[in-house]
Amino acid sequence: MLRDLSLAARQLRRAPGFAAAAVLTLALGIGANTAAFSVVNGVLLKPLAYRESDRLVSVYSTDPAGNQGYAPSYPDFRDLREGTAGAFEGMAWMRSGGLLLRGREGAEPVNAAHVTEGFFGVLGVKPALGRLFAPDEERAGAARVIVLKYDLWQRSFGGDPGVVGRTLDFAEGAYTVVGVLPRGADYPTWANAFAPAATLLGGNTGALVKRDFRVDNRVVARMRPGVTVERATGDLAAAARRLGAAYPEDKGWTAQAYPLRDDVIGNVRPQMLVLFAAVGLVLLVACANVANLMLVRATARSREIAVRAALGAGRWRAAREMLAESVVVGLAGGALGVLMAVWGVELLRGAAPANLPRIGEVRVDARVLAATAAASLLTALIFGLAPALFAASVRPGDALKEGGSRGASQGVGRRRLRAVFVGAEVALAVVLLVGAGLLVRSFARLRAVDPGFNAERLLVLRLSPSEGKYDSPQKLLDVYRRIGESVGAVPGVRNVGFVNHLSMTGTSVVTPVRAEGRAPDSGDVALFRAADARHFATVEQPLVTGRVFTDADMTPASRAMVVNETFVRRFFPSADAQQALGRRVTVFKQAVGRPDYNEPVEAQIVGVVKDAHLRTVDDQFFPEVFVPFPVNPWRSAFITARTAGDPAALVSAVRRAVRDAEPDIPTGGLQPASVMIAGRVADRRFNMTLLVSFAASALLLAAIGIYGVLAHSVASRTKEIGVRAALGADRARLVALFLREGARLALAGVLVGLALAAAATRALQGMVFGVSPRDAVSFVAAALLLVLVAVLASLIPARRAARVQPMEALRYE
Repeated sequence: MLRDLSLAARQLRRAPGFAAAAVLTLALGIGANTAAFSVVNGVLLKPLAYRESDRLVSVYSTDPAGNQGYAPSYPDFRDLREGTAGAFEGMAWMRSGGLLLRGREGAEPVNAAHVTEGFFGVLGVKPALGRLFAPDEERAGAARVIVLKYDLWQRSFGGDPGVVGRTLDFAEGAYTVVGVLPRGADYPTWANAFAPAATLLGGNTGALVKRDFRVDNRVVARMRPGVTVERATGDLAAAARRLGAAYPEDKGWTAQAYPLRDDVIGNVRPQMLVLFAAVGLVLLVACANVANLMLVRATARSREIAVRAALGAGRWRAAREMLAESVVVGLAGGALGVLMAVWGVELLRGAAPANLPRIGEVRVDARVLAATAAASLLTALIFGLAPALFAASVRPGDALKEGGSRGASQGVGRRRLRAVFVGAEVALAVVLLVGAGLLVRSFARLRAVDPGFNAERLLVLRLSPSEGKYDSPQKLLDVYRRIGESVGAVPGVRNVGFVNHLSMTGTSVVTPVRAEGRAPDSGDVALFRAADARHFATVEQPLVTGRVFTDADMTPASRAMVVNETFVRRFFPSADAQQALGRRVTVFKQAVGRPDYNEPVEAQIVGVVKDAHLRTVDDQFFPEVFVPFPVNPWRSAFITARTAGDPAALVSAVRRAVRDAEPDIPTGGLQPASVMIAGRVADRRFNMTLLVSFAASALLLAAIGIYGVLAHSVASRTKEIGVRAALGADRARLVALFLREGARLALAGVLVGLALAAAATRALQGMVFGVSPRDAVSFVAAALLLVLVAVLASLIPARRAARVQPMEALRYE
């Protein structure tokens, strides 16, 4: 076999043009496939960076109405941990807590996960640098210590190992760095540092003892060996029932376990698999193209093969040589494809949306290289099989007859086989083009949807005043007032508003709702918003009826309430927006960590505003209730500034204004609302861009395939063309002859491709918005584009045929 490979390499060196075309075509397909597999491997397949990560689960609670996504409160966590010891060997609780790291260039937000004792043992992680928390550091009153995630260590400290032992200046107090976690230890993804839960600052400690405090919490657990997720969920549900019988706050609540991998990955699995399948189609198109090239080469060498056969060489000897050439091309294409993939992975990581989980773990590793080597050999067999079989079937007598004349006609079977390869390329390209068209049209529809407020000329910044410095509602109101006055004084700023959670940011918290005329135990919930008097005017969220807040409403005792349209439809189904005015509704304060947390607020609806989207413009609307900001001041809130001109031009000035009012406020996140909204659909743009790139690659390869078949057809039919010209066929007829041949090649592939696309596009159901997976425009556009490209690819060989001179073609006959 080694001798065959060596001979094949020498043969390919004698045909550098063919070798370069075949290797580059295959490298394109394998490189794209390798890069895509690197993403799938890093995001979906690679185990989490923890010991026996398949035994790790997240624990969530479900309320009596069946709403999921809550995490157990701290008291519930302790009881669940004790009541499920038979299923879990360890369980840990955590909650988020913002810290402000002071530096020479201002404050930097550090979102810390405050974790209970044994957290790192549950995960099974060891530090890359330094150590983890000591037992005495996890007790109340201990000195403040912190463990950094790898990315924060690299980004903010330049990977300096001397950071261990350093005391950092946070607005909330000094913390000493004791360790750094290894790369890939990213759970929970929203945190970039860890601190003991016992050292929570200010009023947050009081929240730990509230049994109904289920906000910003997470629980992770390690199952015992042999325990299944189903068994763990059963034990959790039984323990939750016991809690419900013992405590009123837990009545009707239950708990479940979910694999931690699923929790980390989220809902990206379908998109990843669809994109991987798409790039697999590109590889198949490349294989068909190279198979065509190899078949043309085998046809051109048929006389040589026949002479060798006539001299006694076995018929399978030539087949082995052709297969060896395919293997050499496959390995060379694979090696070049890996180099392309390394470059492509860096491009993908840079272009990937920030919310794509585990993107930092995407790289060309040993598993990817092994898969690439296997793919290279497999593709070599796929595209090398037909040429090898052809070489084995060459009949010396027939081949020598054909080779005796330049214009001899090639075998009909060979021409049909090459046409089949081209048809397969076209069909696969149609599938990709239809998919790309669907995503392009979907993205256009998505961008045209009204988010529910006017994002033009609007600046947005999330404010997080220091928890230790602003530890009372009045202090929070004072700092927001100072910031609002400072930003409002910036030339070009027309209006300034505040709200705890802004639409289209995905930030939210729910409150139980007791609406007039509905049963108290109905399980009604709504998104809880706290807004100032200028919020609605600043974001220009349309008023449906009634009024919005005024300055007179901005008092802690205010009982005015604004709701959205969905709130009215959900809780007052028999009333319209106008009839909802004056209705009384009770909600519950949701600013965590304060003594009045969950305190009821009975208010009267004074206005109804238009619905606005929570995360992206393709999600459903949720009931929303707004209370005046002083009723429930929020430590973290969004400031919005309506500008007279381009908001980007005022970013620096607004940033200075915020810092002038409060130096410890991080301002790096200040951005135009239009940029923020564009970021919310970044995953859609990413999917669309990738699929369009794959479709363009397949389209190019299909065009090359059509060109190659027709170019070879012209070269092998020179005598026929000469005869036609001698009998009076003009250039236009000869051009039309080959254009029709190219169109026929494309049309057959288009029809098959449309049928395949009709079945394949069902997989895009969850990735499209506003269009059907069988959208006629996308199907027709893909078909017309392929036919047009086929005609253009046929044009050069057709014009070459038209220039054939009859005497030149018939000279040797």
